[in-house]
Amino acid sequence: MISILPCGRWAVLPQLVANHTTAPAQVAVEVHFQTQMPGLPWFGRLKSPAELLALGLRLANAGYVIAQRNDNPSCMKCTELLLVRDPCGARREQQ
Repeated sequence: MISILPCGRWAVLPQLVANHTTAPAQVAVEVHFQTQMPGLPWFGRLKSPAELLALGLRLANAGYVIAQRNDNPSCMKCTELLLVRDPCGARREQQ
């Protein structure tokens, strides 16, 4: 299992799962929809619905499904996800 720290590294997850032959079977991640880290380019704003959808589609197309979700009661803009690769394999992106 791979665990990605909540560092605002939205680009890491799609890169991690891009290659189906080397992608992990499980990924545990805490997703933040807003950040308080001034050094990040999206500081002070919420991730847009389009950004959330794009991440979800990339994960689904790589064959991942959400196996478990735990919302953080102390942070209304954070959730912990356990992603697992679907045993049926990656879906093909529609062209």
